Amino acid sequence: MKKYINIILVAAILFAYTPTTFSQECNLPISVVSYPQNEELPQAVESALENQLSRIITAHGMEPGISLGQFIITARIDVTDKSIHQGPPIQVVYDLGITMYIADTYTQTKFASEYIEVNGVGNNETKSLMNAIKRLNANNNKIASFIKNGKNKIHWKISILLPLHTPGIHRKKAVYKRAAEYNGSENV
Repeated sequence: MKKYINIILVAAILFAYTPTTFSQECNLPISVVSYPQNEELPQAVESALENQLSRIITAHGMEPGISLGQFIITARIDVTDKSIHQGPPIQVVYDLGITMYIADTYTQTKFASEYIEVNGVGNNETKSLMNAIKRLNANNNKIASFIKNGKNKIHWKISILLPLHTPGIHRKKAVYKRAAEYNGSENV
Protein backbone atom coordinates (compact mmCIF):
# COMPACT_ATOMS: atom_id res chain seq x y z
CA MET A 1 0.00 0.00 0.00
CA LYS A 2 2.85 2.38 0.84
CA LYS A 3 4.34 1.66 -2.56
CA TYR A 4 1.18 2.83 -4.36
CA ILE A 5 0.92 5.96 -2.23
CA ASN A 6 4.55 6.82 -2.98
CA ILE A 7 4.00 6.29 -6.72
CA ILE A 8 0.89 8.51 -6.69
CA LEU A 9 2.74 11.17 -4.71
CA VAL A 10 5.70 11.19 -7.13
CA ALA A 11 3.35 11.28 -10.13
CA ALA A 12 1.44 14.22 -8.64
CA ILE A 13 4.67 16.14 -8.04
CA LEU A 14 5.94 15.48 -11.56
CA PHE A 15 2.58 16.44 -13.08
CA ALA A 16 2.55 19.71 -11.12
CA TYR A 17 5.95 20.75 -12.55
CA THR A 18 5.34 20.58 -16.27
CA PRO A 19 7.34 22.84 -18.64
CA THR A 20 4.44 25.31 -18.65
CA THR A 21 4.65 25.64 -14.88
CA PHE A 22 8.39 26.22 -15.00
CA SER A 23 8.06 28.87 -17.70
CA GLN A 24 5.42 30.79 -15.74
CA GLU A 25 7.42 30.83 -12.50
CA CYS A 26 10.64 32.21 -13.94
CA ASN A 27 11.38 35.80 -14.84
CA LEU A 28 11.03 36.28 -18.56
CA PRO A 29 13.97 37.99 -20.31
CA ILE A 30 12.81 40.64 -22.75
CA SER A 31 14.89 43.25 -24.57
CA VAL A 32 13.98 46.93 -24.67
CA VAL A 33 14.49 48.19 -28.22
CA SER A 34 14.31 51.68 -29.73
CA TYR A 35 11.65 51.91 -32.42
CA PRO A 36 12.38 54.16 -35.42
CA GLN A 37 10.32 57.29 -34.76
CA ASN A 38 8.39 59.35 -37.30
CA GLU A 39 9.97 62.54 -35.99
CA GLU A 40 13.53 63.10 -34.87
CA LEU A 41 13.64 62.93 -31.08
CA PRO A 42 16.49 64.07 -28.84
CA GLN A 43 18.73 61.23 -27.59
CA ALA A 44 17.77 62.03 -23.99
CA VAL A 45 14.10 61.43 -24.81
CA GLU A 46 14.80 58.07 -26.49
CA SER A 47 16.92 57.04 -23.52
CA ALA A 48 14.15 58.08 -21.09
CA LEU A 49 11.63 56.01 -23.09
CA GLU A 50 13.87 52.93 -22.93
CA ASN A 51 14.37 53.41 -19.18
CA GLN A 52 10.64 53.81 -18.60
CA LEU A 53 9.89 50.62 -20.59
CA SER A 54 12.54 48.80 -18.52
CA ARG A 55 10.85 49.95 -15.30
CA ILE A 56 7.45 48.83 -16.57
CA ILE A 57 8.53 45.31 -17.53
CA THR A 58 10.54 44.90 -14.32
CA ALA A 59 7.47 45.84 -12.28
CA HIS A 60 5.56 43.06 -14.04
CA GLY A 61 8.07 40.24 -13.45
CA MET A 62 10.12 40.42 -16.62
CA GLU A 63 13.86 41.00 -16.87
CA PRO A 64 15.13 43.66 -19.26
CA GLY A 65 17.72 42.01 -21.49
CA ILE A 66 21.07 43.59 -22.22
CA SER A 67 21.23 42.72 -25.90
CA LEU A 68 18.68 42.00 -28.59
CA GLY A 69 17.00 38.75 -27.58
CA GLN A 70 14.12 36.79 -28.99
CA PHE A 71 11.41 38.76 -27.22
CA ILE A 72 11.31 42.56 -27.28
CA ILE A 73 9.27 45.48 -26.03
CA THR A 74 9.34 48.71 -27.97
CA ALA A 75 7.32 51.90 -28.35
CA ARG A 76 6.56 54.34 -31.13
CA ILE A 77 5.87 57.98 -30.30
CA ASP A 78 3.46 60.03 -32.40
CA VAL A 79 3.12 63.74 -31.67
CA THR A 80 -0.60 64.47 -31.79
CA ASP A 81 -0.37 68.11 -30.73
CA LYS A 82 2.23 70.69 -29.79
CA SER A 83 1.58 74.13 -28.43
CA ILE A 84 3.66 76.93 -26.96
CA HIS A 85 2.08 79.05 -24.23
CA GLN A 86 3.56 82.54 -23.98
CA GLY A 87 4.10 83.98 -20.55
CA PRO A 88 6.85 84.93 -18.16
CA PRO A 89 8.11 81.34 -18.39
CA ILE A 90 7.42 80.00 -21.87
CA GLN A 91 5.69 76.62 -21.58
CA VAL A 92 5.85 73.95 -24.28
CA VAL A 93 3.01 71.42 -24.21
CA TYR A 94 3.17 68.10 -26.08
CA ASP A 95 0.33 65.64 -26.51
CA LEU A 96 1.73 62.24 -27.50
CA GLY A 97 0.25 58.99 -28.69
CA ILE A 98 2.54 56.15 -27.62
CA THR A 99 2.04 52.72 -29.16
CA MET A 100 3.80 49.93 -27.29
CA TYR A 101 4.53 46.49 -28.74
CA ILE A 102 5.69 43.14 -27.38
CA ALA A 103 7.04 40.96 -30.18
CA ASP A 104 9.17 37.96 -31.14
CA THR A 105 12.10 39.03 -33.32
CA TYR A 106 12.85 35.53 -34.60
CA THR A 107 9.42 34.79 -36.05
CA GLN A 108 8.41 38.45 -36.62
CA THR A 109 5.27 37.91 -34.50
CA LYS A 110 3.56 40.65 -32.52
CA PHE A 111 2.12 39.34 -29.25
CA ALA A 112 0.51 42.51 -27.87
CA SER A 113 0.13 46.20 -28.59
CA GLU A 114 -1.39 49.12 -26.72
CA TYR A 115 -1.97 52.79 -27.54
CA ILE A 116 -1.72 55.31 -24.70
CA GLU A 117 -2.16 59.08 -24.83
CA VAL A 118 0.03 61.19 -22.55
CA ASN A 119 0.89 64.87 -22.31
CA GLY A 120 3.82 66.78 -20.90
CA VAL A 121 4.61 70.39 -20.06
CA GLY A 122 8.08 71.88 -19.79
CA ASN A 123 10.21 74.99 -20.29
CA ASN A 124 11.56 73.56 -23.57
CA GLU A 125 10.71 70.78 -26.02
CA THR A 126 13.01 68.17 -24.48
CA LYS A 127 11.70 68.71 -20.94
CA SER A 128 8.13 68.61 -22.21
CA LEU A 129 8.72 65.28 -24.00
CA MET A 130 10.53 63.82 -20.97
CA ASN A 131 7.64 64.80 -18.68
CA ALA A 132 5.18 63.14 -21.05
CA ILE A 133 7.18 59.88 -21.08
CA LYS A 134 7.34 59.90 -17.27
CA ARG A 135 3.54 59.60 -17.31
CA LEU A 136 3.83 56.03 -18.61
CA ASN A 137 3.14 54.26 -15.35
CA ALA A 138 3.45 50.52 -14.62
CA ASN A 139 0.29 50.72 -12.48
CA ASN A 140 -1.82 52.06 -15.35
CA ASN A 141 -4.59 49.50 -16.04
CA LYS A 142 -4.10 49.61 -19.82
CA ILE A 143 -0.35 49.06 -19.48
CA ALA A 144 -0.78 46.28 -16.91
CA SER A 145 -3.28 44.52 -19.18
CA PHE A 146 -0.95 44.95 -22.17
CA ILE A 147 2.02 43.43 -20.30
CA LYS A 148 -0.09 40.57 -18.92
CA ASN A 149 -1.48 39.76 -22.36
CA GLY A 150 1.97 39.79 -23.99
CA LYS A 151 3.51 37.77 -21.17
CA ASN A 152 0.77 35.12 -21.37
CA LYS A 153 1.24 34.75 -25.12
CA ILE A 154 5.01 34.40 -24.70
CA HIS A 155 4.49 31.75 -21.99
CA TRP A 156 2.09 29.96 -24.33
CA LYS A 157 4.72 29.94 -27.06
CA ILE A 158 7.38 28.68 -24.63
CA SER A 159 5.05 25.92 -23.41
CA ILE A 160 4.63 24.77 -27.03
CA LEU A 161 8.29 24.90 -28.03
CA LEU A 162 9.90 23.54 -24.85
CA PRO A 163 8.29 20.08 -25.04
CA LEU A 164 9.42 19.71 -28.67
CA HIS A 165 12.86 18.88 -27.34
CA THR A 166 11.58 16.04 -25.18
CA PRO A 167 11.48 12.52 -26.63
CA GLY A 168 8.28 10.69 -27.45
CA ILE A 169 6.20 10.77 -30.60
CA HIS A 170 2.91 11.05 -28.68
CA ARG A 171 4.14 14.09 -26.78
CA LYS A 172 5.17 15.80 -30.02
CA LYS A 173 1.82 15.07 -31.68
CA ALA A 174 0.01 16.67 -28.75
CA VAL A 175 2.26 19.72 -28.93
CA TYR A 176 1.73 20.14 -32.68
CA LYS A 177 -2.03 19.85 -32.14
CA ARG A 178 -1.90 22.62 -29.49
CA ALA A 179 0.21 24.77 -31.80
CA ALA A 180 -2.29 24.34 -34.64
CA GLU A 181 -5.13 25.43 -32.34
CA TYR A 182 -3.30 28.56 -31.27
CA ASN A 183 -4.08 31.59 -33.43
CA GLY A 184 -3.75 34.49 -30.98
CA SER A 185 -0.75 36.26 -32.49
CA GLU A 186 -0.44 38.52 -35.51
CA ASN A 187 2.41 39.06 -37.92
CA VAL A 188 4.39 42.27 -37.54
